[in-house]
Amino acid sequence: MAKAPRKRQRDPLLEIPGARVNPIHAGQSRFWTAASAAANSLGLDHSTVPPEIAERYRTVSACAREYLRRLQIIQGALVVGELVEPLRPVAVLRWAAQIPIEFPKRITSAVKDVPLARSANASASPLGVDARVHQSALFILGSIAIDEWDFNPAAARNQATGKVRGAVERRGLRIDEQTILDRLREAHEVVRAAIEKKTGG
Repeated sequence: MAKAPRKRQRDPLLEIPGARVNPIHAGQSRFWTAASAAANSLGLDHSTVPPEIAERYRTVSACAREYLRRLQIIQGALVVGELVEPLRPVAVLRWAAQIPIEFPKRITSAVKDVPLARSANASASPLGVDARVHQSALFILGSIAIDEWDFNPAAARNQATGKVRGAVERRGLRIDEQTILDRLREAHEVVRAAIEKKTGG
């Protein structure tokens, strides 16, 4: 009697709720950190599955090991100057193609769909603001979100999004909550990456 084929076991890291990244949001982010670039390359959401979580799963998850391996490669590329911060998604994809590190097609497509004005200048943000000024603004936003609103980037809704939206609308302006959440997550990620870089963690 023929044996029934064994069911393919799912990787434990991918079983974490919210582990999969939204490819559109990932691809259209203004820039990535080393950790989010490594996570995006595997279709993972860096906010839900940061490197320390991957480290906990290293012994039981091939995906976690690959995530950490790619993160190490990207960090090495930053050290030798193959990549420069802030990491523009289009620049990361060009570099990754030479390694090669393959990104999910839905993410690469989203990056390609970003207007050229957003990626034409490595030293400028999408609105033409100097990258250092842009980064400083994110440091301010991220620090306020963490200290004042106890912002949790892994949560679908936060009190921070409501507070920001309320403040914006009181001035007669409009912004949707998903955009607010995306920018808060981006700011949180930048602050976190800067702290890790400074402390060596």
